[in-house]
Amino acid sequence: MYYKGLALFDLSRYNEAIQYFDQSLSVNPKDNDAAKYKELAIDKIRKHTAITCNEKDEGLNKLMREIFFPLKQTTLGRRISKI
Repeated sequence: MYYKGLALFDLSRYNEAIQYFDQSLSVNPKDNDAAKYKELAIDKIRKHTAITCNEKDEGLNKLMREIFFPLKQTTLGRRISKI
């Protein structure tokens, strides 16, 4: 089970890898390698989730700026941002 989890980990299929590491740990709770790679997989998922959420926040912030602070026409005819 450990080696299948490791192969999935190498393919960046972290959720599936965790399942196999869990199975390996249920058979041998002292399997330090399975525990280590399970933690690494969890960290990879957390980092990916944080990056994805941050990208969505940036997109939302840009949209909110465009809604609440639209570009303003200047007296010279150029458009500038209020921000």
